[in-house]
Amino acid sequence: MSTLPSTSSNWADNELNRVNDMHGGWDIPATGNGNAHQRAEAQIHGPCSPSSLVSETGNVLRGENDSSLGIASNSCTAWRSGLHGESNELPGSAAVPATMGQLCPIRVEERCTTVPRTLTQTNAESLVAYYTDAWTVHCLPALHPTFRHLTSPSGLGSVVTDSIVSLAACRLSRRLPQRKLIFSAKAPAMSFRPDGDHESLSYEHYGIVMHRLATWHPRNFDANPVFGLALLVMFCYLESSMGNFRNFHLHSKAIKVLVQNHSDTVLQCGLALLAAWIEVEAQSWWRRVYFSTPEFHQGKHSGSPQLLEPQLAAALHTSNTPRASILLILCESHRLNSTAVLVRWGQRHDEKLLESVDTCADHGPNTLERYTAQLECQSKMLDNWHASQSSTDLPISPVALCPQSSLGQPLRFRSHDAAMNFAYYATARVMQCIQPLQILGLASTAGLPSAYKEAEIWISLLLGIAAGIDWRECIRLNVYRVGFASLLLACALRSHNLAIGASMQTWLEERLQNTDFEEGNFPVFQVLGTLRLINRERSRGWDVISLHQIEDDGGGSGKLSSYHSQDLQSLVVYGRSRATGELRVYQRTL
Repeated sequence: MSTLPSTSSNWADNELNRVNDMHGGWDIPATGNGNAHQRAEAQIHGPCSPSSLVSETGNVLRGENDSSLGIASNSCTAWRSGLHGESNELPGSAAVPATMGQLCPIRVEERCTTVPRTLTQTNAESLVAYYTDAWTVHCLPALHPTFRHLTSPSGLGSVVTDSIVSLAACRLSRRLPQRKLIFSAKAPAMSFRPDGDHESLSYEHYGIVMHRLATWHPRNFDANPVFGLALLVMFCYLESSMGNFRNFHLHSKAIKVLVQNHSDTVLQCGLALLAAWIEVEAQSWWRRVYFSTPEFHQGKHSGSPQLLEPQLAAALHTSNTPRASILLILCESHRLNSTAVLVRWGQRHDEKLLESVDTCADHGPNTLERYTAQLECQSKMLDNWHASQSSTDLPISPVALCPQSSLGQPLRFRSHDAAMNFAYYATARVMQCIQPLQILGLASTAGLPSAYKEAEIWISLLLGIAAGIDWRECIRLNVYRVGFASLLLACALRSHNLAIGASMQTWLEERLQNTDFEEGNFPVFQVLGTLRLINRERSRGWDVISLHQIEDDGGGSGKLSSYHSQDLQSLVVYGRSRATGELRVYQRTL
């Protein structure tokens, strides 16, 4: 295995020393005094924060060996072989949620609309069994199929068991909103928080796993890099749920280093895990884009998951990983479209912005022709993806690309996964439409409706999928992938038609009648508020071309005790007059 870059090695060594010094901070009695959430809060904000234990890629891939890890020596026996061989004893530092009673564990059934809160406080095996049930019902259906054999803690190593408990507890916490003392009918999502007891237990188990991982040596990953990849993907799942973009980026960076150093092994027996990572990486990138500053799109950090190593990307596109493949195409098409919008805006309206874009260019001048060529390349890849889909993955009835008169006509699929993949496909087609980009550079409104005709046909198709899709399944299954509601937001910015924006807003308003605050790990009330802003501006005579933050916040502060990571009060609007074609940048309150 190649050594890590020298710029991070010393830093990682220092971090490991700091972690070892803090080891005692995790020794919390299993039945310790005080509320579990309060103890977790103290850890999270103190020097023993779980998030502070993973501070650089080097932390994940460097350290001392732990003889109890029991890593399998042959990675090509599949990553499942690395899940066994450790003690199944639950670490005593994980506190049981304070709200759980003294009863026997209650099975978490799929038909339940709420999660039972009764569980013994003294039996560690019962705790593992309870959260394993929750994992089976509430996590596995949303995860990549490669994880779906993990249905029982029997024989699993403690690192894997604690990871499962952490993810399951996190998922339960976000399914059980608790009303805050201060309630606002105007901002319902701000008036609730995830269940604090499940959330704190999730953080405690996550901290245990992070501490163990920080002591691993590179030879642990050399022995079974596919098992290491599986663990890192699970950590990405958790950070995605908690909205911590910084920590997610660190785990994702570690995956890239691991994959680069063991590309042959990953190609041979780790493609399914690579696809799982791409799905959650795409979700994180999508959520980071909404919302960020123009500089984010222009800088080095704007790269989408398409920047995967070409060999691995090609392997994914040719393997049986349709969702990962379509998400790669979708995110790259979105990135190219968004950057092209800024380029065209700068050409017409803001020379300073144009200079900034040109300064950040890595591959020749930033012209519309450049992005047109790249989008056409993505379009060909999308053609190939569509051609590779079986009839069972396509709409049940033939798709007619008809005008907007068909808004709201349901489009049915045989499965939720097929519906979502086709929604990604339709959205990618919208991103690849060139005419709206071309007309953005013209100081005229002549031809505006016709320029958006192709894009709005694809958006109408997306609305047909929306009319036929089960929103409850979106909430249940889109946890670790790009959500449906955020697709509507992206397409609303690439539409000119008033009826389309109104249909999107109505569709989402009808579905947000319950305490569903997230879909695709995206705050859905934030999507709704943004759709309302877009429609208000359109009714006032302004098309919203792009939306950005005033100052970039790195994606926010995470979603601890919250359903949103960003406190967005207002956004910068890149608007175009529907009457004159004038371009203007201004602020609007959400």
